[in-house]
Amino acid sequence: MIKYVNNKNIIVEFDDEYQYRCKVTSTQLKRGWIKNPYKPLLFGVGYYGVGLHKSREGSSKDGFSQSPAYSAWCNMLSRCYDKNYIGPHLYEDCVIHKDWHCFQTFAEWYYEEISYCKFKGRRPLDKDILGDGTLYSAQTCCVVPHVINSVIRDSNGGEYLPGILRSTNGLFRVIPGYACSDLRFNDEKIAHMAFVEAKSEKIKTLANEHKEFLRPRVYETLMTKDFRYKFSPFFEKSQTLTV
Repeated sequence: MIKYVNNKNIIVEFDDEYQYRCKVTSTQLKRGWIKNPYKPLLFGVGYYGVGLHKSREGSSKDGFSQSPAYSAWCNMLSRCYDKNYIGPHLYEDCVIHKDWHCFQTFAEWYYEEISYCKFKGRRPLDKDILGDGTLYSAQTCCVVPHVINSVIRDSNGGEYLPGILRSTNGLFRVIPGYACSDLRFNDEKIAHMAFVEAKSEKIKTLANEHKEFLRPRVYETLMTKDFRYKFSPFFEKSQTLTV
């Protein structure tokens, strides 16, 4: 307790690094009805913080829903720190910058990002275009149309190399959705490399189609970065395309 004015005006300070102060009543104090906005409650990492951004939107009559920023923030934290997350191996090496442990800080960045990138539909948070896919931060993340985010995701092979299927006649072919999908190949690796080339070109095509919705830095990266390590075991992150 820092200051007592009356039973309806008591100033308290939380004993942590943030030393957040708030006004409470004696009833709230006695019953412990005081929330520390800097206490990490979400997966032991995320905390709400102090600011203008809300976790919910809508009316109580219609039923509140999560705000876009809060939904994106919770999903990001879940991927990295929820042990029960579906497919945890996909994010086992991923971390979130400490600044984004605070919802208010993340929301400030997120709403500025989507106000610039005015496109319709889903707005996934991408960490692979500007970063190496392991860190969520203001420097390594961007918001892009879902179609771009989905094409850059890792392509994992099943029975065959990534992006490849085998026809009933024994020949190999590229999965549907690419210009070379109607071709047939005798060699699995040759078919895979055709997929790699086609996917690399598709990334550039999509970047040009959505250029008006992308920040210049994001567009330039999509046009020049070598993403082949994302969908082929024959390439590494250090390799770059000549542009």
